[in-house]
Amino acid sequence: MLEIDANAVTTGAAYQQCFIVSACSSGTPAITGASSSLGLIGEGTFHKNPSAYQQNAVGQVTLSSTSISGGDLDINNFNAVFPADPVGTIGSSIGTASSTGRGNFATAATNPTATYNLIYYLIDNNSALLLDKDSSLVLRGALARQF
Repeated sequence: MLEIDANAVTTGAAYQQCFIVSACSSGTPAITGASSSLGLIGEGTFHKNPSAYQQNAVGQVTLSSTSISGGDLDINNFNAVFPADPVGTIGSSIGTASSTGRGNFATAATNPTATYNLIYYLIDNNSALLLDKDSSLVLRGALARQF
């Protein structure tokens, strides 16, 4: 998708969600119960303002029905890189998706500490889009089932 008007130029993507039972591999779409890859991209404009720098993070998380039982994140905080930061079980959770496929997702890295409070939108049993929901970071990304 592309929007062009006098005030802005934006791009994006649209995905057909899997909420028709016959189109899903299970009766209720869910991405839990699997190892998933996670990618978050920081968005923002800054000029000589270190407090406005946005993080990027990629990694793997193990999801159960309502919790995250482990994983690792590689975090890039502009000029500081933290590889294999363990994901903790305290502060990490995944909520059940609503009838529209929207749910809450929180992941807490432990060394250094970092918490990502996110909203997810299920696409199907294998993937979800992520959007940051707190006031300190501006992040977007995706979650995809690995195996």
